[in-house]
Amino acid sequence: MRAVSIIIRFVQLLTIWPVAIGISNAGSFFELLNGLAQGQPWDFAEFAKRLAAFSSPTGLGVALFVGLELILRQGRMTYARSLRFPEQPWLWKPMWAERRMGVTAISANWSVTVAGRVKAFRLSNHTAVASCLAMLGVYGFVILPVGLWMVSQQPAAFVYGFLGMLGVLLLALMRMTWLNRRWGRSELEILTLPGVIGGPFRGTVIIRESFPEGTTFRVTLKCIRQTSYRTEDADSVTETIWQDQKILLKSLPMDRPNAVAIPCYFAIPFSCEPTSLNTITFSPSPDSEQDKVVSIHWQLSVGMKDTLDVPQATFEVPVFRTESSSRSYKEDVAVDAPYLEPVDLNALLESIAFQREYTASGERLRFSFFRTRNFFLVLAFALAVSLGVWAIFYYVSMPLALFAGMIPGALALMSCWILWEWLTWKAEIEITADATTFTAGHIWSRRRYKFRRGKHVPLECHVEFHRENGSSYCVRLVPVQGPPCAIVRRLDGKQNAVAVRDWLVKQLGAK
Repeated sequence: MRAVSIIIRFVQLLTIWPVAIGISNAGSFFELLNGLAQGQPWDFAEFAKRLAAFSSPTGLGVALFVGLELILRQGRMTYARSLRFPEQPWLWKPMWAERRMGVTAISANWSVTVAGRVKAFRLSNHTAVASCLAMLGVYGFVILPVGLWMVSQQPAAFVYGFLGMLGVLLLALMRMTWLNRRWGRSELEILTLPGVIGGPFRGTVIIRESFPEGTTFRVTLKCIRQTSYRTEDADSVTETIWQDQKILLKSLPMDRPNAVAIPCYFAIPFSCEPTSLNTITFSPSPDSEQDKVVSIHWQLSVGMKDTLDVPQATFEVPVFRTESSSRSYKEDVAVDAPYLEPVDLNALLESIAFQREYTASGERLRFSFFRTRNFFLVLAFALAVSLGVWAIFYYVSMPLALFAGMIPGALALMSCWILWEWLTWKAEIEITADATTFTAGHIWSRRRYKFRRGKHVPLECHVEFHRENGSSYCVRLVPVQGPPCAIVRRLDGKQNAVAVRDWLVKQLGAK
């Protein structure tokens, strides 16, 4: 911490130089303003030059000094809390320990009450508003003056276009913050402090907004790993290594108007990684490699399920291993079962291209990606993109054609891969009076398993891949010998996967 403090103080000392330069040019700028007030002829080039010489270095130096000061104070508070609570890292972070909790794009207050009672995390718009004002200040006092000076020195169209585009982006960000203002006043009342690896995470998110009856919400808890490489070409990779999501239809009763309370409950596997200390403090973990730093942090987010413009409340939550961590901890399905959105099984089976056939010996269940309508849509898209790429190469010179055809070419190849996947993968379950036979996989790697009728068939739900707004699951067979075999794929969320698994278990158990 001392080394970081020395470096920050040294950089702050350097910021005095641009501030001094700006202040030294203040006299000539105000002299020009005084001359204009007394009727001196307007000279745009001179005005832009003196404004940039005064405003830009001063604004840049002040912004850097204030930002570094805030970072240093936060680091000092974190270090002090780590000395006070050496065995409780979830109390090290100032935003946690001092009744404030960090969130994505918004800040949060953490009200910790007596042991055994609820802890409340209150979001606020203060950080978002302060960030927008800071960016607006940098734009107005640093970027805009430099841009006006550049206009007086070279063709104005490019500079005005850049300034306009940057201004539009800033206005769009401020608009997004304004639209998200109600979600930015959300609260998280947490019952587990911290969330337990090999245990539960429980809480209630209170959103201060009224919703129509039947509104569904996505509640997601994810573990994010960020790997930073200390090489000449500094790089960072962010990936979701664990994620669970639930779709809730009903909410808890509220004693306040225009608000909804959304229960949150997740079982965190014992194999998950806890929040790493270098996401709380400045220093990396001691066992990290010299050229690589791995950071783990956990996020809880709540948003509406079926909307394109997705406002959401995102909380950064502490998750650690504690004395109550257990390898054998299992999810208690009764905790949030009354609030889960019911699954329409018939519509779900229709969406996954399911077919049932009855034969003389029994019945056959088929699952695939192939749907005639989707096949022709993807085929038409691939052909259209391919024709577009051909036209680019035919009518455009080669260097420009290579650049212009890169993105549509990638889309065409992706479409071809999707077609290949749809046509080559399938799963089939044949149920007879004596046995149940599973056959699944691609054409070149299909596997076959046979179980005696009445014997338990081990089916489980498993994550295929994580998406930004959820996870895709599959239902797979886990034989005693041999690798797992996916039977139903590309199911949206764990709830759908559990519904299909339970339906399959019922079908396989029917006589």
